[in-house]
Amino acid sequence: ELKQGKAAAEDEKTKLMDEQQRLKQELETSFAKLSELERGKAAAEDEKMRLIADQMRLQEELNTSQTKLADLGESKEAAEDEKDRLFADQKQLQDELADSKAKLRELEKSKTATEDEKERLLASQQKLQKKLGDIEAKDKLRQNIIDRLKENFDRHGIDADIDEVTGEVTLPFNKAHFDFDSAELKEEMMAYLQKIIPVYARSIFGESRTHKYIKSIEVIGYASPIYMGKFVDPKSLSDETQTALNYNMDLSYRRARSIFKYILNEHNMKYRYQKELMLYLKVTGRSYLETNPLEELPTSSIHMDEFCSKYDCEKLQSAVIRFNLVE
Repeated sequence: ELKQGKAAAEDEKTKLMDEQQRLKQELETSFAKLSELERGKAAAEDEKMRLIADQMRLQEELNTSQTKLADLGESKEAAEDEKDRLFADQKQLQDELADSKAKLRELEKSKTATEDEKERLLASQQKLQKKLGDIEAKDKLRQNIIDRLKENFDRHGIDADIDEVTGEVTLPFNKAHFDFDSAELKEEMMAYLQKIIPVYARSIFGESRTHKYIKSIEVIGYASPIYMGKFVDPKSLSDETQTALNYNMDLSYRRARSIFKYILNEHNMKYRYQKELMLYLKVTGRSYLETNPLEELPTSSIHMDEFCSKYDCEKLQSAVIRFNLVE
């Protein structure tokens, strides 16, 4: 029984030792796990600290990014505003450029017009200068003809009134005149024409440098402002005045034509340059429209005798011969 008890004790002891050994192993395993857990916890704490540091760094980066994003947003808005302003400036510049181009085209047109006007003015000035030169040459030529007429008239003892400006020669017919209401030449008038016309023709056509500038030679007849035995006011527009004007115009023309026919008829007179005179001669009737002095004539109708006693009616019926130069 002791042996059984001892054996049982030994078995119990062995069990206890095995249990102790198992517990010891389990304790060692627990210590190992605990150490491992402590190392894991430390690593976790380190990882936690690292993660917290990373989180803080990321937060800072996030804050920085948000700040930059906000700045970028403001910059974008500012950029959009600047873009809009630049677009507006560009539009304004384009409008100003278009306006400038339009003004430039206008200026170019104006310049062209100005140049054309300048050319026109220069051409006009040249024409005026040439015309002035022609006028001066024409006046000089006219004066030369007038001087030659005066010299030749004086040399031949011819009494004639020569206008110093126009060269117009009034024919006094040796104090003879047309009879009242007549266009018939008297003997004294014919004799005067035979004396003056050859000298006049030679004075005009005798110089080869002169006659090519002659445009025409006019024989102009006049009539006094007398009609139906009384003076008719030339300035009036009444029917009576018009009738008198028409009648006296025809009379003055017939008087000029009488002179024209006489001096070109070789049966009446022959002289040098007669044919040349015929080519240039024309007849004009002026009635009393150029009567001198027209301004001093009466302004109301008066009897012929009263008018002629105050005015020289015979002188008012004069005839004129004048040369006209080419333009």
